[in-house]
Parts: sequence; C-alpha cells; structure tokens
Amino acid sequence: MNYFDDLHITSCGIAPDDGNSRIPPTGFRETSTELNCPVCPQMRCQAGRGGSVSIGIIHGNTFWRQADRCREISRPFVYWLRENEYFAWCNPRKAMRENRWIVFRGERSGRVLEALDELAGGEHFYMVENPQPLEHLFDEIRQQFRALTPATGYRVMPLFESLLVQLYDCARAEHADTRLFRIVKEAEKWIREAPQEHLDLAAFAEEHHVSYDHFRECFRRYLGVPPYDFLLNCRLIIAKKMLREQAYSVKEIAERCGFARPSDFSRFFRSRTGLSPSEFTRSPGGV
Repeated sequence: MNYFDDLHITSCGIAPDDGNSRIPPTGFRETSTELNCPVCPQMRCQAGRGGSVSIGIIHGNTFWRQADRCREISRPFVYWLRENEYFAWCNPRKAMRENRWIVFRGERSGRVLEALDELAGGEHFYMVENPQPLEHLFDEIRQQFRALTPATGYRVMPLFESLLVQLYDCARAEHADTRLFRIVKEAEKWIREAPQEHLDLAAFAEEHHVSYDHFRECFRRYLGVPPYDFLLNCRLIIAKKMLREQAYSVKEIAERCGFARPSDFSRFFRSRTGLSPSEFTRSPGGV
C-alpha cells in the first residue's frame, strides 16, 4: 500500500464571512433548515447535514450551537467532523470571520479524529491562542491543492501531517505551565523512576488536591494512556531490556518489575508481547 493511500485530501478552501453572507458550515454537501438563535433573536444559526470527514479552523467571534443554547467561543478554534455529523454556528455580532477547511478520507481518518477527540477531552473543537502557524499550513495545503498536479497528493499529505503535529504541539505548549500539567509530569517521573513499586496513584492525586478521576483523565490526555497502563509499559520496557541482557532469571526480572510471582510476570509479558519470556529471548528481535 502506498503511504498516502490510507489518508488523502479530497477538497479544501477558505470562506470569509462578514456576518451577512450565508455560508454553509464547512465540510457539508448540503445545509438543512436554519435554526432560531437563542442568543440573538434576529439571527439564524446556520446548520448542516450530510457532512464529510473534515477539519477546519475558524478565526473570529463565533457562537457554537449546542441543543437550545449557544456557547461563545472567544478565541480562534480548530474543529473536526465525522461522516454525517453536523454542527451549527452563528455570528450575532457580525464580526469578520475566516473559515479554513479540509475534507479528507482514508482508512486512517477515523484514528485521526479519535486522536483529536482525546486532545480536546471529548469535544469536537479546540481553542488556540496563536492560530497563525495553523492557518499558514491550511493555506499552504490549499495552494498546493489548487495546482492539482500528479504530485499534489504527495506534496499536501506531509503538510497535513505537519498540521496535525502542530495542533498537538500547540495543545502541549498551552498546557505546559498549568498546575495540573506539572502534577502529571511529577507522576510520570515518579512512575519512570520506580515502576517496580506498588504506587498508590489515588493517594498521589489526593495529596495534590485533585480527584483521581480528573487526574487520570488529564494523565491520559497528556501522555496518551492512563497512569496504570503507563506503569505497565514502563515495566515492560525494563523486562525486555533485562531479557535481552540474558543475565537474569525470570524470578529476578519479575521482582524487578514489581510482580510477586514469576508466573504473574510471565502472564503479563505474554499478554503484552504474545510471547513467553523464554520465547522472547530466543526470538531474533528479542536479543
């Protein structure tokens, strides 16, 4: 399979809005009936259906329609939609707004959207302080797409990957100085330094005056996995390293990785790698 076959762009563009134009929500093939705006009665919320898988960035004052209320989004934000999803928005203040968008397809598109959902804590949009780098990538992709040469796909996909990485890095940077981020980084360091210990992460969260559920969700959002899975991943790294060295017994490795019995360690190792410790040692990739 060609690298770009599992993810490719089908269309992209930019739509300026001065508050008076009737621009359908990006990524939609058709629009549905307009909705009364609960914020500003003289305005109509623009709603759409029959959507395509898409990602976009809106720069300018916007209200995001949710059921019977509109939530003001005061900063530029990136949004994303799945097939046949819809959203509604309005611009009661008639402020200038720009809507950049990309419609994409492919087997990997679902995983891309899942990663974006995790980035935003389950939301379908993410606010950004500095939209210029992201907007620049949107514009570069649009310019390449307009050229429409046989090499267009090969040129725009690295830019699209860069766009996703830029969005992720932006989120990490915005959270870097928050108190909760520092707590998560402290927990990460604690786990990496002593993965063999039976760490009480619930007590750790309580000591830092954070509920464990909230701490766990933030840990997963920042590091990609919940804290207990991260702990097991650290133990697996140590186990593989010790097995490759071929200088330790299974019992010694089990103790070093925090397992009370070698059989518990062997079951854990097989569940994670599909191999027993001895099979891993004998395998070409294990040594």
